[in-house]
Amino acid sequence: MMVNFVPVTDTNEYVFVSMFSDYAFYDLRKYSEFLTAEYKTKKAASTGAYCYINNYFCNPDKYHILLIENEVNRFVGFCVLVDYPLVKGFYGSFFIEEFYIKEDFRGQGYGEAAVKAILRMYGTKGSLCILDKNVPAKMFWDKMFSRYMTNIQCEEDDVSSECHKFSFIPVVKESYYG
Repeated sequence: MMVNFVPVTDTNEYVFVSMFSDYAFYDLRKYSEFLTAEYKTKKAASTGAYCYINNYFCNPDKYHILLIENEVNRFVGFCVLVDYPLVKGFYGSFFIEEFYIKEDFRGQGYGEAAVKAILRMYGTKGSLCILDKNVPAKMFWDKMFSRYMTNIQCEEDDVSSECHKFSFIPVVKESYYG
């Protein structure tokens, strides 16, 4: 399974905004009382998107917004990456701010292929947060941790009691990246 990353630009921004809105409204609100309240009170009027989406566009040097494209050029998801040390309190050279695979494409290997590609791009320490109630995400990341990462450290997030921070080091094996 191969995926490509397509940077979000003015010409494909609407794809990201649409997917992000689905992600925030249908996925995040299932697992986070805080994010559900934030979505209801600070929804972006012009796009209907999750309130923090504008941060990603206002800080292009900080956030790397990438659409995940499959082998037949369909967008199957997105990720938002942040270079360390721009994120305080996270130990690594990059932070996975958001990671989403559209429901129709889950279980087909696209998420795993995207994670492997991210690790190949950065290849050093990384970190991410996982919502405690998001059991499917916890299962996915547990599998990724066991297959492609080592030196995994977990701690409670100091910003939200609803999630845990994980830091890790990618395990570089040629068979993973073939």
